[in-house]
Amino acid sequence: MSQNTILIGIGYAGCKILDKVKTGITKLYLDTDPEVEKKYSGGANEKVSSSENARTMRIGEKICGKYSAMCDAGLAEKAVKESKPEILKELEGFNRIILVTSLGGGTSNGATKKLAKICKGLLKKEVIVVTGLPSELEGHRAAAAQYVFQSLQTICEVKYVQYDSSWVNKKMSVLEAFNICDEKVLQLLDLVIKSRV
Repeated sequence: MSQNTILIGIGYAGCKILDKVKTGITKLYLDTDPEVEKKYSGGANEKVSSSENARTMRIGEKICGKYSAMCDAGLAEKAVKESKPEILKELEGFNRIILVTSLGGGTSNGATKKLAKICKGLLKKEVIVVTGLPSELEGHRAAAAQYVFQSLQTICEVKYVQYDSSWVNKKMSVLEAFNICDEKVLQLLDLVIKSRV
């Protein structure tokens, strides 16, 4: 079963969460960030174990130039469209696709939605999105994530963690708070993987 499954980390948080998963399942780190290959290819940082079947892909190189999509979900959707032939090649032979992300940013919102549509609609694959939703305190990020979340639910199965401000305290930095939230998504992902592999 595991050889028919691929885990795809999308955007900054999705790739960061996926990097913590220890599994024999194929991984694909997918981001508009030009640094994605350096961070996760096992190059200078040696982040990815050479024994893992892991690959990286920067999407939207032409449209994003030397930058990432940042907070622009529309740009991230176009990045998926630009890189669609390469993405389709990476997905050959997989029947089950698990998209790992944390909604709220540009790449996570735009690329996750577009990729889910391609995988489910065009490829007719089993698609599960494992994600985190921002706290309502995050304002426009939460509203944007909620819109994408509702769209995703009409496309495929979505497993999610609703971030809760009670997980964090006032002494924590924003980064520490995000790391706690990412750990909750990681725990959920582990349950999803174990349920079928």
